[in-house]
Amino acid sequence: MTDWTERGEPIPVETVLREWVEREARKDAYPDADPAGWDRERLLRELTETYEEPAEPVVDGREWYAVELDGDEVGELGTFPGSGWEWLSADGTVAGAVERLDDGSVAAEVPGAAEKVAWFAERPARAFGAAVAWQRDGEWPPLLLDGNHRACGAYRAARSGETVSLTVHLGVETGP
Repeated sequence: MTDWTERGEPIPVETVLREWVEREARKDAYPDADPAGWDRERLLRELTETYEEPAEPVVDGREWYAVELDGDEVGELGTFPGSGWEWLSADGTVAGAVERLDDGSVAAEVPGAAEKVAWFAERPARAFGAAVAWQRDGEWPPLLLDGNHRACGAYRAARSGETVSLTVHLGVETGP
């Protein structure tokens, strides 16, 4: 098990939430928002209610770090639990999801995901914002809460020989 926090920079949870809202607000399906002055409670409420994001695990009992992962390390991240990503990845990792998309066995069943992953993989040098992952009780791997498509795109680009990195806001439990 790797401790990525050792090379990360501590960040406040409000930064994690604010940047997450900013990423969601850029999507066509959602309303624009300027979360600059929002407090933690409003940020959390907007993420969970307006953008329907799984932000509840983000807030309490975690220390947050901004960690830069290379493409291979991104492949180690766990896919979002309890969603289609879990089904897509045979082993529960980003690498497993990309392998199944690339071998052609499931791409036709999830064309939206396949297209988004391909789009991100074609733009490995472009900054799209941090993915959000959390690590429960020292479990490995940390699980993505936001950024599955970006992470899969980064991993695919790295497998193709591109030099890729992705910033991950990584939350680790601080205790009971």
